[in-house]
Amino acid sequence: MINCDFCGNPLSDAQYLLVNDVVYKSCPGCSVDSKQHIHYFCPNAFGTTAKRITSNNPMGLQSHCAKCRSNKKGPHENAFPCSKVKECEGYLISEIRFLPMSQSVFFTYEEAKHFIIDTMPKRGGTYYYMKSKMDCPTNAFVLFQYSGELIGYAIHTNTVEFDEPLMLSDGNEYNGYYQFAPGSITFLNKPITKDEFASIDPTFKTFNQSHQKKVVGLLPAIFEIINDKQGFIKSSSFLTCLPEEINEQENDVLVEGAKKQITVNAYERNPQARIACINHYRKKNNGRLKCEICGFDFGKVYGDEFVEKIHIHHLVEISSIGSEYEIDAINDLLPVCPNCHMIAHSRKPAYSPEEIKAMINNNK
Repeated sequence: MINCDFCGNPLSDAQYLLVNDVVYKSCPGCSVDSKQHIHYFCPNAFGTTAKRITSNNPMGLQSHCAKCRSNKKGPHENAFPCSKVKECEGYLISEIRFLPMSQSVFFTYEEAKHFIIDTMPKRGGTYYYMKSKMDCPTNAFVLFQYSGELIGYAIHTNTVEFDEPLMLSDGNEYNGYYQFAPGSITFLNKPITKDEFASIDPTFKTFNQSHQKKVVGLLPAIFEIINDKQGFIKSSSFLTCLPEEINEQENDVLVEGAKKQITVNAYERNPQARIACINHYRKKNNGRLKCEICGFDFGKVYGDEFVEKIHIHHLVEISSIGSEYEIDAINDLLPVCPNCHMIAHSRKPAYSPEEIKAMINNNK
């Protein structure tokens, strides 16, 4: 068995890729020749046949792309290699799951819609769960289920369990949260009904309160339904709420070259860097996110809608960051409130967290 040089998965296995809400499938022939998975638009580049329909391949997709079946050596036009997946923020889908949204938390369809479009993106892609935990791997394609319909989806990247239950302002206790890739959070313009899902999955019976698991081979058929139903809505809340790193060009004390500042701000706007830092400190504080210098907690003061309103401070001096430097999201970044962030950058070199804590203690 030959494995991919980039993702490590067997090249002979069909692999499904999602990039900008477009589905791709790997072609074993092109992949083996290239020593990495080569993906093409799916189902267009492959075609279907009733002879190949199985429970794992409900659409009857051909294994090899049409050009390989015509004895043309690949990779072919519009090839998407595994080496480009990370660069293009794609996701190699590991499985498909249903996540029921409790009507004891979301009383109406409009509340569920608001949560997907607005609340969850503003919280950085976190979805708190109560007693029942959905066990699924990284890059699972999760469909949000509400009142017997599928109303949205997102890509699962992590599950965090709390040491003790966390009570939010809605009065419910939560045992942890699911982390979803913020850019993947999507609300469907029209829900997928029970009958529509049954039309593509012969094993499907009905929606219930379990975290149903479905085969990855359903992904192209799911997106055909979504596109036929006039698509979806993406939230831009996560990107627009990202706090800027202190603008050193506008501070008389701190002057750095534009190249250095762009390097820092580009990293600051990388959702994965922010998520890794926030997840680490939220786990450390048993579900709460607060300033790691003064302890200010936006969620406790202003409400759960504002739990992600935190700045991310760079502990590594900007002047030391070169184009090849790979920042450690846990050791080089720190969640801080805007006040402490401003104080840190009020001199050059920046005040350390320990120095700012000493200022606070000395002036109590």
